[in-house]
Amino acid sequence: MSPNKGLNVKMRSRDAPGKGGSAGEQACRCVGGKPHKEFSSKSIRTYPLTEIRASVTKGVMKNIKGRAKGSALARVLRRGSAAEVDPQSKPGAPAAELRVSSPGRMCLFGEHQDYFGLAIIAGAVDLRIAFSGSRRDDKIFAIDLPDIGEKETFSFAGEIPYEKKRDYLKSAVNIHRRAGLPMTGWDCEVRGTIPINAGTSSSSAMVVAWNKFLLEAAGDARANDPRELAELGFLTEVAEFKEPGGKMDHYASALGGIVWIRFDDPMKLDQLENPLGTFVLANSLQKKDTTGTLGFIKSHVLEGAALVARRIPGFHLKSPLTTGVLGEIERLLGIERKA
Repeated sequence: MSPNKGLNVKMRSRDAPGKGGSAGEQACRCVGGKPHKEFSSKSIRTYPLTEIRASVTKGVMKNIKGRAKGSALARVLRRGSAAEVDPQSKPGAPAAELRVSSPGRMCLFGEHQDYFGLAIIAGAVDLRIAFSGSRRDDKIFAIDLPDIGEKETFSFAGEIPYEKKRDYLKSAVNIHRRAGLPMTGWDCEVRGTIPINAGTSSSSAMVVAWNKFLLEAAGDARANDPRELAELGFLTEVAEFKEPGGKMDHYASALGGIVWIRFDDPMKLDQLENPLGTFVLANSLQKKDTTGTLGFIKSHVLEGAALVARRIPGFHLKSPLTTGVLGEIERLLGIERKA
C-alpha cells in the first residue's frame, strides 16, 4: 500500500493547519476570555524532527527513536487519496471480505476555525484506523474493538437506538439505512495506531473509514468520492449528535495529503504539494475532552466577536483584519501596544 495514500486497508493517519488572514482567524487565537484549562504546556504538540534534533539531548533522541511511551514518529502523507480499500478486497462490487482504513490528521494552521467558516490547513499522517470484516447472511453487525477491549453487536432490522453519547458505529448505519442503502450483516474487527482522545482525529478517521466500509460493502460508487465520505463522516460524528465541531478532520482524513480549505459557501478547497517530512508526535497521555473543548471555544469566540461588533458596526468573523479591528481586539484584551 502506497505511503502517499490516505484511506486504505492498512493503518495510517494525518493532520494539518490552514491559511487565511481575516479578523475571525485572529479572533480564534486571541478573543474569548480566559484560556481553557486544556491549553497548557502539557497539551499535544508537534515539532519538525530537524528542530528536535537541534534542541534535545542524545539521550532524549534515543528514547524518541525507540518509540518512548507517549511518543511516535509520524510522517505527513504526500498528495494522494485518503480513501482506499485493500486491493485484495476487490472494490467496486459487493464483497464477501473487506478491509478499509483511514488516516488521522495534524492541524498545521487554523485549529477550531473550520466551524466558523474560516480557513484551515491540515495534513494526513501515517497513523490509521482500519476496519476488516467478513460478510454475514443476517442483519447483525458484530464488531470487535480489541485495542480498547470492547465489542459491539447490534441489529439494523429497524432504527438502532443509541446507548452512549458518541455511538458512531450505529449512527453511520442509521444514516445509510434511512437513505435506503442495501446492507447485510458483517463480522468486523477495528484496529488503529492513532492515539485516542489526543487531538489527532481518531474518531473522525474511524467514521470516515466506517462509512467507506459500508459503501464498499454495498458496491456503492460514493465509496470512491472523498468529498462524499467527508460529508458522511460529518453527519455521522457531528450532525447526528448535534455536536459543535466542524468538517476539517473529515476532509483531511478522506482526501489525504495536505489540504487548504476555506469553509465558505461554497467551500473552497485546494490540495497542496507537501514539503514536510517526519514529525515527532508527542502524546501527553492526558485525555482530551473534545466536545467540551469545542463548546468552550465556540461560545467564547462568538462572545468575543459580539463584543467587537458592538464597537465596530458590521464586524463579523470574516471581516478584514484592519488596524482598527486589531486595535479594538487588543483593547478588549487589555493589551497595551508599545510605542
